[in-house]
Amino acid sequence: KNESEGKQLFDHLNLISTKFLQRSLHYLGCLQHDELIVEASKNHKAISEYAPTSTGARGIRHLAKTTSSLALQNYVEGGIAHFLQRMFHLHDLAVQKD
Repeated sequence: KNESEGKQLFDHLNLISTKFLQRSLHYLGCLQHDELIVEASKNHKAISEYAPTSTGARGIRHLAKTTSSLALQNYVEGGIAHFLQRMFHLHDLAVQKD
């Protein structure tokens, strides 16, 4: 809903990632709740096309700018692909135990 809730969610995900994957995450910001994002989705449109000046569109542009300026060499090993592979592998192990 807001920056505070976004940071709390990040802190929770970071704790899980650090505990189970031995990888800490980097907080880059959050997308605040914007009903126009929901409307854009229902109309099968990108928020930047549907409501380009909305809070949601501005937030997405900000996150895109932030992520595009990251130094890729810091993330050569691991990264999101590694994170997702580990998540799926951990899920598969949990399912096998049941």
